Order: sequence, then structure tokens, then C-alpha cells
Amino acid sequence: MKNYKILLKIAAVSVIIATLFCFCSCGKKTDVKNAITVEYNGSENHAKPVLNINYDELDDLMNAKKSAKYLKKLAKEATKGMDQYEAAFEAMDFYEEDISFKTFFTVDFAKEYSELKNGDEVVVEFNPSSLLERHGQTLKDAEKGTGLSLPKEIKYKVEGLEKAKTFDAFKNMNVSVSGVSPNGKLEISSGDQPIEDLKFIADKTEGLKNGDKVVITLSCYNGEDIYEYCAREGLAPEKDTFTYEVSGLASYVSKLSEIDEKTTEKMRKEAREDFLAYVARDWNNPDSMVKAEAIGEYFLTLKEGNDSSDKNYVFVIFKVTVSDDEGSFNYYYYTRFSNLMIMPDGSISVDLSTANGPEKRFFLSDSEGFERNDLFYLGFEKLDSLFSKCVTQKIDEYSYESSIKE
Repeated sequence: MKNYKILLKIAAVSVIIATLFCFCSCGKKTDVKNAITVEYNGSENHAKPVLNINYDELDDLMNAKKSAKYLKKLAKEATKGMDQYEAAFEAMDFYEEDISFKTFFTVDFAKEYSELKNGDEVVVEFNPSSLLERHGQTLKDAEKGTGLSLPKEIKYKVEGLEKAKTFDAFKNMNVSVSGVSPNGKLEISSGDQPIEDLKFIADKTEGLKNGDKVVITLSCYNGEDIYEYCAREGLAPEKDTFTYEVSGLASYVSKLSEIDEKTTEKMRKEAREDFLAYVARDWNNPDSMVKAEAIGEYFLTLKEGNDSSDKNYVFVIFKVTVSDDEGSFNYYYYTRFSNLMIMPDGSISVDLSTANGPEKRFFLSDSEGFERNDLFYLGFEKLDSLFSKCVTQKIDEYSYESSIKE
């Protein structure tokens, strides 16, 4: 116990000497209110207060000797009844503290303030420090112990706030879309903004088609309320949401009427050339082909909810006239194109290399054709048979239109 008393005395003396040195070397005493000021971040209706405390001036107001004795008294009361080791450990809670205003008091706003405007009132209050509160001390106890008289609270009237300058964050926002409708993608960049770290969040960025409405919300990267964030810089967004209508995506043709005459003629020309090449290559007597007349098209488009790499088909249908020993006869031939697209400029794109006609297989009986007078022809004797092959077999996945009058 003797060791403990020595330790306590040494600590107490050290505190008094340090405290006396601190307070005696300070300047002229000032009023508590002069050591505490309030500034405001933000603008009218969107401001938050900031507390500025000059602790050097507050330290200067305290009674050094009285404060040291008060702390020593608290230490003795806290260690009463403890053995020397427990007491020494507990005493460290006091004597490791830097003896100053903050050792005994806290200063803070009476509540959290935001959305302040000129004329509002902000209240600053005093409380005992956490050290004193742990040992049951009240604010009055702390004032008596330090010889410092504090006001119950200090009130500040909000003034000098300027109105925020409004800006349209969406004006300089950059939105780009890519891909093919209805699987387009959307990307956003903030562009040139009057304030940093603005963030634009779209409610949908994938699976887009032309005409879709995407709601874009203005926010900031740190997750703070966007109006409070901007207000600190004297700014206010005109709005925090913007509806963007998707456009400019290439899209798959979904109606026969969307295919212009120029594209139709392009496909018919390619189809005719492919057919004539087949006749020249595979027929025993190519001259027996009298004519091949394009009579229209079947158009198929993938039904909603189905998935396929082929989003649409165009079957160019030819009525072929052939002369043989029995006279002449007609049959039907198709050339198929797939995945026609409407480009952003409105033009129609078709990959002519996708052209395919009736299949010829190793066994002619498995091919899409028929025999006549010991000769085999790729195609169909009846238009109904061609329709069944090109349309009916795909009717579960595709809807169709026809321009064939026959």
C-alpha cells in the first residue's frame, strides 16, 4: 500500500506541475462564447452546422490548481478499497489524461441539424466528459471541481446562407446504347459537371429495346443525400431523376412491311443467281428451265418468349417453269435468308451469305425434292408442300406473314 501512495503522490504532483505550466503560460482569459463559433456548410434550406472550438482559450479559463485537486480527488475515490495493483491500474485512467478542458467537458450540438435556413436556431450544449460520467460526475460537479462556470447552452442564429445555384446534372450526362434490340445495353458517364463524384444509376441497363423507358437517378458515390451533398458547394440539382427513351439500337425486322422494296429486290436477285447456279451445275439439261418467277415471300419472326439464334427468316419463293418430253410443268423453289436487321439509320441490313435453298442429301429420298421422268428436282411440286416445310414446321416458335397471292 505504501508503494501505491507513493505512486499516487508522484502522479498527482506531476499533474499539478504540468497543469500549472499549461495554464500559467496561457494568454488572456476570454469568455466561453468567444471560444466557440459555428459555421455552415451548404446553402439556404440545405445547410449543416460545423462547430469550431478553440480549446486553448477554454483551457485558459480553468483554475489549474483546483482542476488538478479535483482530478486527484476523483482518483482517490475511484481506487478506494482496491489493492495496490488494482489501484495503480485504475489510477492510470486519470493520470494518463492530458489535463485540459476536454478532460472534464464535452461541447457539441444539442441535436443533429440539417436542412437549415436563415433564421433557424442552432443550440450548443456542455456535458461532463466520458471520464467524469463513468465516475458519476454531473456537469455541476465538473464546473465546481474546475472552477469554471459554463452556460447551460449557447444559441446561434443561422444567417448569411446564400441560395443554392441550380444546375441540370442530366444536361451534360452522356448515355450510350449498344447491341441489338431487344438485347441492348446502356452505359452512362457523368460528363462535365459543376461538382465532382456525381453518380447516375439506371433502373435497367440490359435487355433493352428501342422505345423502352429507363429511369436514371442522380446520386453521389458516398451514398449521401444528393441535395445535401450539392448544397455544401452552394449548388442544387434542378431534378434528381430523368427518363431516357432508348433509341438508336439496331433491331431485328419484325414485320414484312418493314422490309423495303430495295432490300426485297436485293434478296430476289441473290436468290435467282443461286438458283440459276444450281441449275447450271446439277441439271442434265439446264436449257429445259424456261423461267423462274419470284411470286412473293414468307416472313417468319420469332415469337416472344422463344429463343433462337435466328430471329427472323425471309423465304423468297420462285415458281419455276420446266419444259420436258411431256410438255411443261411448274414447281416451287425457295431461298431462305435470316436475321434481317433495321440499322440505326433506318436502313435494312441482310447478310446475303445466309442464303440457303432446299436441302440435297446423300439419299435423294431424304432430300427436299421430287422425281419426274427419271430426273430429280430440288423443290416442291405443290406450294402447299413448300409452305408446310418452310412455315408449318416452325409455327410453334415463329409467327408468319405472306406476300404470296397464288
